[in-house]
Amino acid sequence: MNFLEFISENKGVEFRYLVIKKMFTPYEQSKKFFDESIYENTEYNFAYITKVITLPDGDLLLELQDSECHASISYYKLSEIELSRWIEQDK
Repeated sequence: MNFLEFISENKGVEFRYLVIKKMFTPYEQSKKFFDESIYENTEYNFAYITKVITLPDGDLLLELQDSECHASISYYKLSEIELSRWIEQDK
């Protein structure tokens, strides 16, 4: 099963995600210390995947609708986030 089939089978399922940090400070880049946090924020965001678009480079662009504020929609490449299926008992 590929990712598109997985999303198709899990329509309406809530997912949680963390955005991977893209920019580092010059201090972090010079590796003067080790920062274990590789995410922009360590608190999960919760959303429904409403659309998946295959990009020319093979990556996938996800349209994520916030599960609390349905008017809020974000777009992330799959390679830019850590995505996991939300299981209610984790909350």
